[in-house]
Amino acid sequence: MNAVVPKMTQKLVNRYALLTAVDVMQPVGRRSLAAKLQATERVVRSDLEVLAESGLLAMATSGVTLTKAGQEAVIELRPLLETLTGVSKKRTVASRQAWFGRLPHCAGRFR
Repeated sequence: MNAVVPKMTQKLVNRYALLTAVDVMQPVGRRSLAAKLQATERVVRSDLEVLAESGLLAMATSGVTLTKAGQEAVIELRPLLETLTGVSKKRTVASRQAWFGRLPHCAGRFR
């Protein structure tokens, strides 16, 4: 997918990161989000506006919060984003390594 629409894939990853950051930090201000995501306030503000217009975020003077639709989107998008970013593959490798680490060590040679 990244080969076909690389900029859209990156935008999806960035907006998902924004949604998850809001989920963890809510209510949160734009400046704090920009610092957390290492992005400019302008970029964060632009993405926040798009996500708010989509009904995924609510913006108030106290800060940005996820709406019910935003919470559902975070849950529904997680498997896709894990695949796109390779997190699911890394998780599989890590679980295999952990499994092999639990095997008993045997002295000697095997034939």
